[in-house]
Amino acid sequence: MTCRATINQDEGRWAHLVAQGGGVWVGIQRLTGREDLVLFNDPQSGTTLSLPTGQVTAEAIARRIEESRRGRHASE
Repeated sequence: MTCRATINQDEGRWAHLVAQGGGVWVGIQRLTGREDLVLFNDPQSGTTLSLPTGQVTAEAIARRIEESRRGRHASE
């Protein structure tokens, strides 16, 4: 059995940025009336984290992972 997943250009770009920032790509959480979220895992802990699509950079991913490891939330 073959399983195929499709990924659009934006998702491919976000997945690349997640990898550059040290995260593991999970996917996109589509939200109604709000900005979608990019979901990614911290490879060390397996914790799933997120950032709004408009804030995704490799640096922001790395910062979010570090904040999570220190027990801080990005909104603090």
